[in-house]
Amino acid sequence: MANYYSANVSVLLNGGLGTFADAVNYSVGNNPHSVAAADLDGDGASDLAVANSDSVNVSVLLNLNGTAEIAHFLELIPDAFALHQSYPNPFNPVSTIRYDLPQGSDVSLIVYDILGREMARLVDGYLEPGYHQSQWNGRNSQGRELPSGIYIARLCCASPDRPGLVTPPTAGQKAPEYSKSIKMVLLK
Repeated sequence: MANYYSANVSVLLNGGLGTFADAVNYSVGNNPHSVAAADLDGDGASDLAVANSDSVNVSVLLNLNGTAEIAHFLELIPDAFALHQSYPNPFNPVSTIRYDLPQGSDVSLIVYDILGREMARLVDGYLEPGYHQSQWNGRNSQGRELPSGIYIARLCCASPDRPGLVTPPTAGQKAPEYSKSIKMVLLK
């Protein structure tokens, strides 16, 4: 059994007589999202795979002669940088922005108004490779509600060995490794 609000999966072992014994709770990461049972190691016994909703890990618990143990974590890493369209869009009051990082990167995710003025800085720092998401609540960096309108979210990524390249470049600067913008519509 997986509990979405904890980092544990409880493994119940079938005693063969229709009774189940509670095995140990296994820590599998944040917010277990789905659990699949299958013979993952080819020994004829059902094993478990647990996918976490806010992580790039899949935990595998092997059933070994009636005992369960964590075998390994599989890391799911995207193949390329990507910024996905926010959802919902149009939105009120919150929109989610998903983005993919194939390598550890210095990242900035900034929301601008239609005139190009910075409204909110959602991410500004190093992130591990994987699938990420941030939410924007329609407020500026000072916490004030912004009016209905069109806003631009821009993701810039650079390798840690290229410091200072995660903000949009000014004249004479090199461009970041990845940069993409999306349009967001805030409705009140």
